[in-house]
Amino acid sequence: MNTPPIIDAPLGVYIYMGMGNINGHRCCMSVAYKLDYCVKKALQFERAASAAVIFEKVNKVKIGNLEPETSFTRSELVEYVSKF
Repeated sequence: MNTPPIIDAPLGVYIYMGMGNINGHRCCMSVAYKLDYCVKKALQFERAASAAVIFEKVNKVKIGNLEPETSFTRSELVEYVSKF
């Protein structure tokens, strides 16, 4: 799969929400203004929970909106996941 690189937006325009799954329930694992920090914190959460919570994706939400503008799956975030 050849996915294009994911570009961070200017600070303060979007928030990134690391989303996971625990016992079939969606949960928010991390929230950040930068994509790489969001992924880092979600992976730390997953490790601390001994894989009871599985990091699945990151939602990109424009400040002031309630719905994600786009989502990135864990497989699309490989370049970020590999750093941590």
